[in-house]
Amino acid sequence: MRATACSERNNFARSVFGLARKARQRAESGMYYIEVVSDNKLIFIENDDYRKFLELLKKEAEDDFAEILAYSLFPEKIYLVVKEGLFGISELMRKVLPKYTVGYNIKYARSGKLFYDRFKSRPLESEESVLDAVRYVHRAPLENREKDGLQYEFSSYNFY
Repeated sequence: MRATACSERNNFARSVFGLARKARQRAESGMYYIEVVSDNKLIFIENDDYRKFLELLKKEAEDDFAEILAYSLFPEKIYLVVKEGLFGISELMRKVLPKYTVGYNIKYARSGKLFYDRFKSRPLESEESVLDAVRYVHRAPLENREKDGLQYEFSSYNFY
């Protein structure tokens, strides 16, 4: 009985104080699949919002010497394949996501967070896993039933 009370207290502490957060896995290759999810809000409302996000992402990636290998942006999700630059993917996303959120909040006269928790990432250690991730990101418009499919405007597929 005592062990149960202790584990319940620990679960409560983890949920309240976020103690259960696992360290991000590092990729020896520097390549990552990244997924960002909204906090039950639309990340992009107008086409200009997608363009602003891409502009910000490309600028910050360029400043960090990171490479955006693939992307697909949707109203409630963002999929990326990134080769990290000088400061790593955490720093890149730490620059991009808050800046985008501030601009979004000003534009739409709202406040608060836009993204659910922190972004998810998965290290890509082999050439095959990178290619699989790029294919997945580029097929996402079909999976999300976007009317333009592979010609979807907010996917990097058209640049390949």
